[in-house]
Amino acid sequence: MARKKASVNANGDLDQLRELIEKDQDIAAGSSQAKPSRRGLLKIAGAALAGAAGTMALRAVPAAALTGQPVLQGCLNISTTDADTELLMGNTAPNTPSSAHGAALLVRGGTGVKGAGYFVTDHTQEIGVLGQSKGSDGTGNLATSTGTGVLGASHAGVGVQGASVSGVAGQFISSTGYDALLGQAIVGTVADPNFHGSGRLAMVGRTDVGASAPNIPVLFLTHSTLFAGGHFQHELVRGNDGSIWASTASMVGTNQSRWKRVNAVRVDSSDGLGTNFKPFRVLDTRGGAIKAAGSLNVVTIAGAGTGLSHIPPDAIAVIGNLTAVGYGGPGFLAIMPQGITVGTGAGQFNPNADPSSVNFIVGQAAIANSFTCGLHNGQLQVYVGDVASHFIVDITAYLQ
Repeated sequence: MARKKASVNANGDLDQLRELIEKDQDIAAGSSQAKPSRRGLLKIAGAALAGAAGTMALRAVPAAALTGQPVLQGCLNISTTDADTELLMGNTAPNTPSSAHGAALLVRGGTGVKGAGYFVTDHTQEIGVLGQSKGSDGTGNLATSTGTGVLGASHAGVGVQGASVSGVAGQFISSTGYDALLGQAIVGTVADPNFHGSGRLAMVGRTDVGASAPNIPVLFLTHSTLFAGGHFQHELVRGNDGSIWASTASMVGTNQSRWKRVNAVRVDSSDGLGTNFKPFRVLDTRGGAIKAAGSLNVVTIAGAGTGLSHIPPDAIAVIGNLTAVGYGGPGFLAIMPQGITVGTGAGQFNPNADPSSVNFIVGQAAIANSFTCGLHNGQLQVYVGDVASHFIVDITAYLQ
């Protein structure tokens, strides 16, 4: 004999209970409808609660994943506050996907996404996070993709950060486009994709770079279709003194000979406001004794002048005029960086063989010539040749 199947409609019983309660309230207000007994109300309420419990029991709640174990879809890892949550493809063992190129996601509660996002056969070459934009054919073909692989955006923090103990913190390679693009220039109100501007680039200064080139090899690879072979090595290094060194393309010689310093001729004011630099006279010896023949006279340049005629302390060279005046016979002046001694040895100034800056003869009241001279310790020096003479040093521009 078949057993009659009992059913409980939790929602229907609850509706009936609500209706009876409303009737009970109407009777209390003077309604003529019959009022059910208290036992009947309790019986209906009990049936409604039992039905609701039965309905909840039919909905299985998955158990939380254990710490360090793969999480199931729809299940949170809540065993500890900062426990790893892993989502693996093709295998249930942590960090062991079934294929050599399986995908994995490791998330930690306090730090967002981290860990192994792309496995390869050689685990030392694993990629933590792999972002790839699908191509026009929907297959992720980089040749047809125009989307964004990885996008990092922040209002006041860091959008994307790369850190490495001894390797490369960030690397950008493009076969035909920009290796790295900073900022974008705006033409009117429309961003022109063919006219890109420059964003801000911060470089930490090296304490071993400054007056001398960095004694480090060039490692960064830059790809260019305009260069024979398709690529060359290029880097920029900043010294703590503000100097910028760029690697040469030839890559010939020692580490230090593979770099050249990047300097700029400044004809603007040193305050950076773009005002024109005003030429000024830094020295006129006619206010004192005449300079003897064969003498080396040191002139401090860096830091000299004020306002629009100021030479910054980190200037490395100056451009100007050297004037000979007040001499009593034929002779010459030679201008050079401070520290060079007179003699015939290597690195010395030889008055009989090395070039002069100004030559003068009797009968001339004064004669001038322009010069470009490097500075050593912010100074240059003037050699007086053959006869005593006064001289004047005027500055028209500087290199920084």
